[in-house]
Amino acid sequence: MRQRLHLTDGERAVFARPVPMSVSEWAARHLIVPDGPYAGARYRRDVNPYLAGIMDAWGNPRVEEVIVCGAPRSGKTLALDACLAYSVARRPGPKMLAMPDDGSAGKVIEAKLKPLLRRTRPTGRKLRGIKAGKVLFPDGAIYIASAAAASDRATISVKDLFLDEEGLYRSITGQGDPLTDFRERTRSYSYARKIMRVSKPVGGEESSIWRDLESVDEMREYYVVCPACGVSQVMREENIITEHNVKDPVRVRREKLGRYRCPHCRYHWNDYARDMAVARGEWRSEQPDSGARRIGFHLPAVLSSAVSLSEVASARLTVESSDDPAVIQGYDNGFWARPYKPVVAASEAETVLSLRDPELPPRVLPAGYVALTAGIDMQKRGFYYVVCAWTDKLACAVVDYGRLYDWKEVAGFCFETLYPAEGTEGAEDGALVPLWRVAIDSGGTRGEDSEAVTRGEECIRFVAEHGQELLMATKGNAHAQTPPVRWTLQERTPHKRIPIKNGLRLYLLDTDYFKRLVTARMSPEARQPLRLHRDCGEDLAVQLTAEELVRDASGRQSWRRKRRDNHYFDALCMATACVHPSWTPSLGRMLEHLAGRDEVPEEVPAESAPRERRFAW
Repeated sequence: MRQRLHLTDGERAVFARPVPMSVSEWAARHLIVPDGPYAGARYRRDVNPYLAGIMDAWGNPRVEEVIVCGAPRSGKTLALDACLAYSVARRPGPKMLAMPDDGSAGKVIEAKLKPLLRRTRPTGRKLRGIKAGKVLFPDGAIYIASAAAASDRATISVKDLFLDEEGLYRSITGQGDPLTDFRERTRSYSYARKIMRVSKPVGGEESSIWRDLESVDEMREYYVVCPACGVSQVMREENIITEHNVKDPVRVRREKLGRYRCPHCRYHWNDYARDMAVARGEWRSEQPDSGARRIGFHLPAVLSSAVSLSEVASARLTVESSDDPAVIQGYDNGFWARPYKPVVAASEAETVLSLRDPELPPRVLPAGYVALTAGIDMQKRGFYYVVCAWTDKLACAVVDYGRLYDWKEVAGFCFETLYPAEGTEGAEDGALVPLWRVAIDSGGTRGEDSEAVTRGEECIRFVAEHGQELLMATKGNAHAQTPPVRWTLQERTPHKRIPIKNGLRLYLLDTDYFKRLVTARMSPEARQPLRLHRDCGEDLAVQLTAEELVRDASGRQSWRRKRRDNHYFDALCMATACVHPSWTPSLGRMLEHLAGRDEVPEEVPAESAPRERRFAW
């Protein structure tokens, strides 16, 4: 007697025989882009042609793991989305999508997974619900995991693992390494598992995505084809140029002057020619391996049609004139998808003294410099200060340093000190320039005059009493922060909790950031080396080199004191922070504002000059 066999939807999905199709072909036929400028449209292989090779490598039955070390705006996350959707449609079993933290895990469900899975027809037909960090299907589920939660990295075995922006994962003390924990989730499916990892490298060579990229079975780079001579090549940084040799980053970006010069025929590609070269390109490996199970892809932003060559050229010009570690790291990590390891060596006093300029007299504003800032490091007895002169391009010259012994001297230094401009007679009207901004450290030990008042409280009271137009209270932050300078409103004194009228802005400084920046500038090979006035002595050089950056057994870097006295070093870091763009209003914005105004009347005396007169013109 014939009986009909009834199958559930899940069983039908398991036994169905899909039409053979590569991942890129499937995506071009079905995938609806979830976000970005093409959100809501079907995926097109001609927009980012290089993504097809990444998708198809992941779909190769022999390949177990694909690692994509790519820059932002290169489309690497879209490749991950396509492979995830393909896995839902054609690879039954549990899957996991890992995000850096709980916040990003929640956002990815609402902003990406829902539109991706619902609008893509093969996955939309299988979707059964989204709840509690889990996407349900008849033949499996997608578990949304956070690298910050140890519980998300345990107990669940998955067949397909997708790691997004693993460079932002952070190890939690005592709770293991997120990357290792996530990979362990696939051990039960060692015969059929697939892992996809996409991220930009964050930091130096310790970045996991870069480290593992060098240990894959096969490493691939994208070879473009010159539209003029037809030679295949990998796009390199040294071939990025600007038309007419323009060196102004703003002008290069605004007038679209960036070009790529073919090293073979010298033809200058614009963005359109670059896109043509990429469209004709392909992925290649110097050591191809037909049996490779782990394949790596290096994907710089210069290949993407979303990134203009002028943007890359402008960023390169900015980096070439800067010693700011954040700027250089952003360029290396963000445009070329390569690690950045700051070269911060321990400077010696002799090296610092070699920066003395015999043509730079002390206590004089050099020609071409527009503003003076000072940093004051407060100690239990007295103060140490450093005065820096700055150009509009933030080149720095130390023009004065020394000690102050009480608050009366601090007030006189901040509000009465005037520096003659180079090439003028000091007594002439308009020839004397006051300090523009002074940062004073509000930390410290207990004061001398009262057992109940700390030096920090004395500083807060002093700044609040004398106003905050010129003098700013600061505090070092031992932990990394973004941006390097930010402020918080202090409504009461820190110890006695006495209300401060109208409040006080307390500026928090990323000490590690500014120490790296200042130390980098003390190298003679720096892009903007520090200038010292000709009479700077060994006492200054010894304190400027009192700390060094060391690496411990775990690979973490920290600052270690070689000598106890580092007061001038701290003061120089504070003076440098005063002109950082994240300290608002920034020096650059103030100069732009003043450049657009009428000339400041010269008859206004320096002592009563408005804010604008604190600049040298």
